[in-house]
Amino acid sequence: ASVQLSGRDLELGCSGDLVLQRLGFQADDEVFPPVALLVLIAAWCSFSVAALACLPATREPDIKLVERKATGAGVGDVSHPDPHVAARDVEGALPTHVTGASVSLEEVTLDISIRSSQGHLLTRILHVTSASFASGQVSVVIGPSGAGKTSLLSVISGRAADDRSCRFAGSVRLDGRPTAAFELRHCVSMVTQTDHHLAGLTVQETLSFAARLRLPRQSAKAHSERIAWVQQAFQLEACFNTRVGSTAAGGISGGERRRLSVAVACLGEPVVLVLDEPTSGLDASSALVLSEALAHLALTRGTAVVCSLHQPRPELVAHCGGLMLLGLGGSVLFSGPPGNLADHLRACGLHPPRRGNILDFALDACSDTAATAVMKHRSSLLQRSGEAAFEQVGERPRYIEPCPMSSALRILLHRSALNLQRHPALIWTRCLQGMISAVLTSLIVGHLGRTQDDVIRRIGVLQNTVNFGLMTGVVNNIATFPIDRDLFLREHADGLYSALPFFVVYMVSEFATASLSSSLAGLWIVFGTGLRHDSSALFTCVVVMFCCLFTGETVGIVFNSTVRHAGFSLNLVIALYQMISLVGGLLFVAMPPWVKMVCAYSPVTFAARALAISQFTPDERFECARFAPHCLRTGSDVLDMLGLGDVGSLEGNVGRLVLLSIAYRIAAFVVLKIFLEPRRKQAS
Repeated sequence: ASVQLSGRDLELGCSGDLVLQRLGFQADDEVFPPVALLVLIAAWCSFSVAALACLPATREPDIKLVERKATGAGVGDVSHPDPHVAARDVEGALPTHVTGASVSLEEVTLDISIRSSQGHLLTRILHVTSASFASGQVSVVIGPSGAGKTSLLSVISGRAADDRSCRFAGSVRLDGRPTAAFELRHCVSMVTQTDHHLAGLTVQETLSFAARLRLPRQSAKAHSERIAWVQQAFQLEACFNTRVGSTAAGGISGGERRRLSVAVACLGEPVVLVLDEPTSGLDASSALVLSEALAHLALTRGTAVVCSLHQPRPELVAHCGGLMLLGLGGSVLFSGPPGNLADHLRACGLHPPRRGNILDFALDACSDTAATAVMKHRSSLLQRSGEAAFEQVGERPRYIEPCPMSSALRILLHRSALNLQRHPALIWTRCLQGMISAVLTSLIVGHLGRTQDDVIRRIGVLQNTVNFGLMTGVVNNIATFPIDRDLFLREHADGLYSALPFFVVYMVSEFATASLSSSLAGLWIVFGTGLRHDSSALFTCVVVMFCCLFTGETVGIVFNSTVRHAGFSLNLVIALYQMISLVGGLLFVAMPPWVKMVCAYSPVTFAARALAISQFTPDERFECARFAPHCLRTGSDVLDMLGLGDVGSLEGNVGRLVLLSIAYRIAAFVVLKIFLEPRRKQAS
């Protein structure tokens, strides 16, 4: 068979058997490869089943958590069931001036755009004619699934404008003053259903960093006083010096983690605190502790607390001063004091039980179309009759100041370094991952000689170096970036800092581990496999490894910024990685013109070129068998075979590799800023 091995239409009349021999295959062996493949698949499946069978059914509980449960501290510790008593206990911890503001909604509608065969259709998910949430009390929003509870909270916090698929209309007022979404984000703190904390930090450190970010212009003494207040208010004393941890690695309990999220949101003294189902997933005692802490916050600080409950219990609503019942479609079926709910249901022709949970009865009534229509009509009349109550205009509420750029960088760097220091396994994994690949490569390949077969093996080592560096960067990013991204989204939603400090801090932590990993891997590959090891070749291998890691991280940043689901993002990245490794490396030489044009802007192309040029120099000599019709005698012959004889100098290819890696990272920052930092309308 005649095989085309050059991009210059150079025909080498070598036989197919010779090609198979140089690749390390036996030409007449047709049975062993498929049998070996089946054996490997069976062995891997058996190993996976055995590994799953050895996993413990339940993880060992955290020792500190068990000790706190045994003593009755921290979890389910209801020391003061009366919020008035709890308020007197912490009286004097901070000045008791009122910082809250009432919230009122007028003709608020929220429509979501749904793509269908007929185009984009707008579906209404929320419609509030008129409603108010007073300062100094806890207001609860209840309703069946799909009633728009989270959407209502997003409107109050100014976050509904971030969703490009939503269309918002209406007016949100703080103390009677119309407030734009941009202003709401700096006045209202929102606690979502998911807790986002760094697992390596203790509760004290988490509150300390949050205080420095949310109160940038206050002194360290003021930070300490504020931390002491939220620590006592939300009963975090027992776990104050315990690491937050995670569900997989132990740490504080679920109730303590929820109270920590609320405490972090309260550090900046927001005028309105919004919580999306704060008691979901908590046991009865932990939910009661949290509800009492919220009641105490509203009573002592004058904060307007608005929270949604999926399964409300009477003991939780007992601490509330306001109740809103939402029906399907986001319509308001009741709004007022909880004690008036029974009279409202009776006025609508319903018969609530005199004993039992009237809230469950109200939620069940939402499934009755006729009853829902009557409650909606009566509630609309009551809302319109109360519109005049919102005409009084108060002073402009106090804003949560964003942290200056320099301060945010310093604080985030300190927090990231401390959290990374608490995860030595992650550091070693990121630093030694490339080293492990280099060691395995050297064990499999062995010491390369100068025969014609070794030429093919050298090309395979260079291709594997580029591919593994790129894939290692992607895997490292997927393992760590989503956690940092979710924490950034929560803190950015409160207007604390922009995307630039977050991006810079992530790059600094990535640069430290990538530099060490690429240096160790590059040196081992060169010396462990017997590649050319002069200073130019060593420097090129290390730089190529670093740029491939850097580019892999860049690809991960792009996909994890545009796609929130880590599994789906990984599938997309793997598909892109396979395409890039095929067309951008040393596997294919003769390619269509449009593919060559795309490869001209790929860092992988110049990484492969730089490695090949540094290893196959004109003075590199290879052995030839006697009477061989075609032989690659020098490094120049190998480059000609690969179509790299006229691709420029080594310095030029390394320079373009570095410049493209930087350009890709800048493009990744633009993508991150577009998708994670949505544009907002400035307050006029």
